[in-house]
Amino acid sequence: MSRHRVSNLLSQLTDRHNEENEEDSRFENIDKHINELVFYILARASKQTIFKVQDMRSALGNIPKGQTYFQMVIDKVKLILQKVYGYNLITAPTGTQTQSKYYIVSNRLKYVDERPDESEDTASDCKDILLLLILSHIFMLKDECSEDSLNTFLESLNIHVERRHAVFGNVKDRINILRSQKYIALGEDHDTKEKIYSWGPAAEATISKMDVLKFVSKMYNREPSSWPEHYRTAGLQHILNVRESTNPDELD
Repeated sequence: MSRHRVSNLLSQLTDRHNEENEEDSRFENIDKHINELVFYILARASKQTIFKVQDMRSALGNIPKGQTYFQMVIDKVKLILQKVYGYNLITAPTGTQTQSKYYIVSNRLKYVDERPDESEDTASDCKDILLLLILSHIFMLKDECSEDSLNTFLESLNIHVERRHAVFGNVKDRINILRSQKYIALGEDHDTKEKIYSWGPAAEATISKMDVLKFVSKMYNREPSSWPEHYRTAGLQHILNVRESTNPDELD
């Protein structure tokens, strides 16, 4: 074998060894980053449900570039939050084919062994009543309603979007906040250009449709099952959340 060929082979082996070392060094701090992100989320989960990818990456400081490393951290963080702390970290749909820009945190334990009277606490909390009313109206209209329909419904309860309410304050601002928090979504009908409200991803992930249906049933003095289609939809959400809560992926 010629000296030139030997030199080339040694060079290739050295390059390959260096590449493997660089790859190993990229992941030497991954456990540290996983723990940091878990505690970053836990420290804010009681008051914050939306976590932007940009903010999470910033919280981790100097991490390897590219999506692969961060996705590995996120995947492990999801499992730890599920198995240890009872939280779901849910990828928020963006309506595009690109990577999600934010995640939603919800307490997965709320769907397990739920007491029948727990929904009454939610209904009695004034800060959540407006959201409950809006979501119930949207849900009863088969998951979407026009802006005019929602305004008319609220006005029937003496809640005017353009007026300050004694309990809810500035209703219009409150609705905008609920939109920014992803509890309600505002779209547009392609044909009529009418503004359409629907449940946002945060509501879908954290609020029980069965509880909303029970709330409506109390208002009308009816059984939840008297709305068969809504009852099936609410039951399906409950089953899916229990399944996700009780059968999380195993930690490696």
